[in-house]
Amino acid sequence: RNGHMEVIMYLDLHAHSTRLGAFMYGNCFAKDEKRCERQLALPFLFAEEAEDFSLDSTNLNTDSYKSGTGRRAMGGSLATSCLCYTLQVSFAGYKSNRRGAKAPFVAYTAELYQRIGQNLAKAILR
Repeated sequence: RNGHMEVIMYLDLHAHSTRLGAFMYGNCFAKDEKRCERQLALPFLFAEEAEDFSLDSTNLNTDSYKSGTGRRAMGGSLATSCLCYTLQVSFAGYKSNRRGAKAPFVAYTAELYQRIGQNLAKAILR
């Protein structure tokens, strides 16, 4: 909070060279159950919107080797009410995360990357 506005979310966007689909990293607040629940809400909502988003690959952590990342630095600098994430999206493509579906590999296109943004916006608005 800088006196003019309150930051409610920090979202760092990255492409991933080896993993498929989209997934998130977030900060872990194991000692603060309500904060942890708030941190988990967006990934769960995003998974409901996007067949290429993987909850299995999503990870909340405070690993020391990640201390220089934007989400960790901002999580330590901003108000505790601010949610901080890194969204990772594959350079290549994805397989559907829908249960029971035997979806083939789908290569990402500009339109599919745009769809990720649209689905993320829907999840944030929810």
